[in-house]
Amino acid sequence: MILADNCFITETDDLFCSWQNSLNTDDSVDITLDFFERDGEAYIRSSEYFTEYAYGISSIKEMLSEAGFDIIGIYDDMSFESAKENSERAVFVSRKR
Repeated sequence: MILADNCFITETDDLFCSWQNSLNTDDSVDITLDFFERDGEAYIRSSEYFTEYAYGISSIKEMLSEAGFDIIGIYDDMSFESAKENSERAVFVSRKR
């Protein structure tokens, strides 16, 4: 899992972001974001903390079906290519029955 136990840093002229991830035993990932935004000569710090859950494509297909949705397409993140089992992210297009 690409997000597991990694740290990412993003920096621009007006913003510095530290993104830290921690993999849990249930395959969820705890994510902590720390932002430092320039405000004149100082920086203002803000933080976010959330958990993301990873599900396999077959699990999501089953959940959508049980919730009354038909799947129109499943795409690899940021493209119209078909998603694969090793895709980092899959985008589902569905319609309520």
